[in-house]
Amino acid sequence: MAQQIVDEELAAIAAKYAPEKATIIVSDARTGFVLALGNYPSFDLNTYNKLTKDEQSRMRNVAVADMYEPGSVFKIVAVAGALNEGLVTPGTTFDCTSDTIEYKGKTRSLPKEDHHFDHRLNVSEIVARSSNRGAAQLAMAMGDERFYGYARAFGFGQLTGFPNLGSESPGMLASPKKWDGLTIT
Repeated sequence: MAQQIVDEELAAIAAKYAPEKATIIVSDARTGFVLALGNYPSFDLNTYNKLTKDEQSRMRNVAVADMYEPGSVFKIVAVAGALNEGLVTPGTTFDCTSDTIEYKGKTRSLPKEDHHFDHRLNVSEIVARSSNRGAAQLAMAMGDERFYGYARAFGFGQLTGFPNLGSESPGMLASPKKWDGLTIT
């Protein structure tokens, strides 16, 4: 059932937006078990050998073969780590109004469109409203090495180990020594 919904949604996305590629992954939030996975464009393995080399090069499992910025998904690392370390509770509030962030002795400007709020947000709201400013403060509260450890524990920068997924990329997770004010956000 989940796979059918994913396939139908990918077809609708392809018809409406004509993307170069698209991926949908549905997993059980409690276990991480992958319930459905789909890519656009898709291909029929029975006719794969009939495709040109150029067509074959574009036919891959982009969900696991391509690297991309995790974006808002990465906020969960900061939130889970800070909660697990006992640094915050879901009700702890943070100032998410600033246009700048202080990190490693430097002040960085943050984009105005980057989920700017005119009031404090609690940890639950940081997730619900996708606040990069709030997530960055949580990550900084943990410190670079602990935050990096949580990112690794969540599997960032590593192969998943799922069988039969094709050419899987481990992604890239830079060492904290290479981070700057934008990396932490």
